[in-house]
Amino acid sequence: MTADQDQARGRTEARADELINFGRELFEREGLFAPETRLRKIVRAGLRTAGYERTRAEIIDLFTMRVGYDIETYERALRTSSIKNIARVGEKKPGLPARLNQNPTTTKEI
Repeated sequence: MTADQDQARGRTEARADELINFGRELFEREGLFAPETRLRKIVRAGLRTAGYERTRAEIIDLFTMRVGYDIETYERALRTSSIKNIARVGEKKPGLPARLNQNPTTTKEI
């Protein structure tokens, strides 16, 4: 390998690490699990074919989809809960997005 190829590979690996860290921080900031293998697959394929900005957009799309799924799950739990369980649904949950955990709504049991 030539010096230019080594340098190009080093830049690509640095950009890949940067994107993976971006995705990990994005998920962790909201208190969500960061799917490491999924992030690596998106980054490798994206940098090879689509470029840096498109790959970053795909990571954001994955995050948006995951947050939307968690919000739907939370809302479904609220809709299907009995009156006795409503107070527990509003409690802080470890996998719930941070913005939903900030002001938990609790209702007294009837």
